[in-house]
Amino acid sequence: MINTDVFRTIRSSVCAIATGTSKLWNYSEDETKPEGVNFNIIGTGFLATKELILTNRHVLDAIKECPKDWVAAVFITADDEGIISINYHKLEGNLVLSDSLHYDDAKGKTLGTDVAFLEINQNSVEGIASNHQPVRFGPKDKIQISSPIGVCGYIHGNAMLGNPNDDSTIRYSPTLMQGHIAGLAPYDNFPNCKINMILTDITNGGGLSGSPLFTEDGSVIGLHCAGQTELVYGPKTELDQPPAIIKITQGIGFAVPITQDFIDNIQLIWEKKNSGE
Repeated sequence: MINTDVFRTIRSSVCAIATGTSKLWNYSEDETKPEGVNFNIIGTGFLATKELILTNRHVLDAIKECPKDWVAAVFITADDEGIISINYHKLEGNLVLSDSLHYDDAKGKTLGTDVAFLEINQNSVEGIASNHQPVRFGPKDKIQISSPIGVCGYIHGNAMLGNPNDDSTIRYSPTLMQGHIAGLAPYDNFPNCKINMILTDITNGGGLSGSPLFTEDGSVIGLHCAGQTELVYGPKTELDQPPAIIKITQGIGFAVPITQDFIDNIQLIWEKKNSGE
């Protein structure tokens, strides 16, 4: 089981990846939130380094398709008295390091990795670092069948936030989902096998994409990317209309394995990019 201290440590590194169509506002600067300042949660992300937020590639694809004035990492915190602060940190753009994401020590390049990085505006790096630290990644040997794991993210996105301007607010904080590693693909981690996907028994939901997958000691070992869903038909509400289709989430989740070696490689490539090499 994931204990409270581990969850709180992971939670402090997690942010909502959100879009908005109004001026950025730092909620903690004023006790009242101006009208018209809203954000739409597309997915979850978390601090891989001080400068880079790790999320899913399909989260970035969704961002490209929606109307927006800005894209931001939204860190939501509360003090000991329960006063909520919502801090928006504008992101530089869609930094997707395609070649490095497909890097493989043994075989060169593979395709189809649902991983992406967003670059934090340099003006925000130190401000974020004063309150939020990058996660700690674990080695490959922590990815074991039946190991207890947790996922921390904004499941169901804005639907869980409710309306911050009235009493319908449900929850601001990222949610903890717990389960176990149920399987590894292509096979259950026989010696020298490259793990392409981690299967979990964690329930999936919209907004959870891009969440960290972590062990009982707080080591991040993967990036939650999808869940198995089933389409079922609800009751007919009108005689001349077809029944509603309801998407039921089954208890099967999928995560891309992420290790410290992978992050170190990404950091080197990002530094070379910024230095002009």
